[in-house]
Amino acid sequence: MQALARGSSSTPANPVLELFTPVDGVLRDVDQIEYAIIERRDGPPAQVFPETGMAAAERIGEGHYVATYDVPGDAPLGRYAVRWLVRAVGEWRFETRFEVLAAPVEAPLPGYCLIQDLRDEGFEQVSDARIARCIELASRYIESVTGRFFEPRRQSLTLDGGGTRELLLDQPVIAVETIDGRSAADVVVYGRHLSQGLALPDDRESPRLRLAALRGFQNVRVTGLFGYTEPDGSLAGRTPRLIREVCMRLVARELPRLADVGAREDARQRHRLLQEKTREQSYSLDKRPHRGGLTGDPDIDDILVQFMRPVGLGAA
Repeated sequence: MQALARGSSSTPANPVLELFTPVDGVLRDVDQIEYAIIERRDGPPAQVFPETGMAAAERIGEGHYVATYDVPGDAPLGRYAVRWLVRAVGEWRFETRFEVLAAPVEAPLPGYCLIQDLRDEGFEQVSDARIARCIELASRYIESVTGRFFEPRRQSLTLDGGGTRELLLDQPVIAVETIDGRSAADVVVYGRHLSQGLALPDDRESPRLRLAALRGFQNVRVTGLFGYTEPDGSLAGRTPRLIREVCMRLVARELPRLADVGAREDARQRHRLLQEKTREQSYSLDKRPHRGGLTGDPDIDDILVQFMRPVGLGAA
């Protein structure tokens, strides 16, 4: 959930609008990155920064850039996007989403949907702070249940060198930066869902690297970009649409406050509703056992099961 409040900024010190540039499985600098800020509220998209053309992104690390942007104090609230142009061995044009809020909210990442996503579904009377808190809780629940995260994250992993040429990982790999502090230019990265659009076999289900054999235990340190993303024409992929959908559904269940017992019960049990009579204020629920074994709501659980990390996948 990328968000900027009115009067705040995305800068190298606060890289909210950041971009990683994996090329051929390696996190590396590219020749040129330009960007424009696009307002995507109602009506046709409108460029709000710069006035014309595109601005140059700032480099803040190896294969790591930021779009600098100062949000005006009177900026319209809602949905925005960064339109990127990346030139390296090829050329990529794509957008990443963010939103502008009236005031800052305290909600650390990850967040797999926007506050505006919930506003679009009719939750107009709930505060930004409340929705942001529920998005945080829903996102953490998704990660706890699936054993995965669904956005690009830079991490350092310490792995066992098992004496073979392959290193098994516990999270899908987007790009490698270094191995034991050295360049990863000669490493084969299995991320063909991004580099080739190949979904069968799906390397996200068996993430690994191929390199020279290394024997030992906890003796190989891999730094890179990891995360279960889906191809969208960008370099690192996006949060899967189904994860965004299930995050929104989980948030909708949690928006009623703990003291509002009736509203919380209604939100959690609505999927079981068979018949409702408003005039007499009566309803009937499906008495069959819940099909979903996680939340009890099959519309949520059937999605989460699809994204669960296989038992015994990798090691770190």
